[in-house]
Amino acid sequence: MRRSPVGPWVLAVACAVLACGGAQTIPQDAGVDAGRVDAGSLEDASTPWDAGGSADAGRDAGVPDAGAGDAGTVAVLTNLALPGHPHGLDVYLPSGAERVIVFLHGGGGTKELGAARESGVRLDDPPQAVPVPDTAWLLATRTAWVFPQGQHLPLAPLAKTWSNYLMVSGVDDVAFLDDLSAALRGGTLTNAVPAFTRVYLAGHSNGGVMANRQWCESSASFDGYGSLSGPPSVDLRADGGHPCAPSAPRPFLSVLGSADTILQTKDNWSGTWEVNACLQSGAGAAMPNPFLANEEPYNGSVRVPEVCLGTAREPSSTATATTWSDCDGGVTLIRVEGADHCVSATTKDACLGGAPGGGCSNSLDAMYGTRMRDVLVRFFASTEP
Repeated sequence: MRRSPVGPWVLAVACAVLACGGAQTIPQDAGVDAGRVDAGSLEDASTPWDAGGSADAGRDAGVPDAGAGDAGTVAVLTNLALPGHPHGLDVYLPSGAERVIVFLHGGGGTKELGAARESGVRLDDPPQAVPVPDTAWLLATRTAWVFPQGQHLPLAPLAKTWSNYLMVSGVDDVAFLDDLSAALRGGTLTNAVPAFTRVYLAGHSNGGVMANRQWCESSASFDGYGSLSGPPSVDLRADGGHPCAPSAPRPFLSVLGSADTILQTKDNWSGTWEVNACLQSGAGAAMPNPFLANEEPYNGSVRVPEVCLGTAREPSSTATATTWSDCDGGVTLIRVEGADHCVSATTKDACLGGAPGGGCSNSLDAMYGTRMRDVLVRFFASTEP
């Protein structure tokens, strides 16, 4: 029987102007502010770095209390490999980490941009050759982060993405995420990364759409799921080609903007959503089905019944957001009023009228008043025993 959890997608397939290169390897003789860590036993890490700092400095309000004044280091390991899979992996590992979040970048993006713009784990934006992690915040939250590189079809090199029924990456991403979770739980990814008992999956845009597929088809692989601007493909509805049927009642958090120009949510919070035509054209064959399930009915008809056999309650609203919270907080949907598709002040896609290098003033972070990275960590921590 399903039970309640303990305790309380840029989807935007980027046009050429936003496409970034492949993964970069940190030079062996380069340094981050606090200096280099001795590679020693870090056998298959391309380069580990120590970014020392105090957990007190620069702490964002509202993150889990990690103990004021705790000092430690953050190791950054880039371009790791998981046997049998082509995805490169970057890891941000604070000492004393109690959980790990696997974060999937948006369509057309890179793992580096996922770390810098979509999660805020990196402070260098645009990403530089030597990653600059937000050391104080990583230490304060005691949360490690893993950023995989999405793959692409041979004739669609700009569409680095995930196979989630909305788009096609050319590889089995469910199997990849299953194996990655197992490696993180077993401590077998590399000698430098310990085993974790709490492993979570989240993503922005197309990455969030993938998190939805994983929750539906291999839910037991992760302890909880989060999606930022990434609703499920219509294929995962009850009347779709692959109806959602999670094997385990895992918590799920979804956050979307009410003025999302990619999902076209403005004044449309009841019908099916369709990816903006400009981005469909850019994706081509990599986006065979541009339709997405509207979050409110999906949340009430699928997530809540699957997690706690419940019926979705009425939401609570403020000037900032409307929140549906069910299953003792284990199923949460947040509509951020006036927010667009972007998480932070990231570059807008030129095909939607944004200038290259232009900003996103009505991001999820800005309109919600709290950074999405904190919302994710706080949600996952709240579901732990």
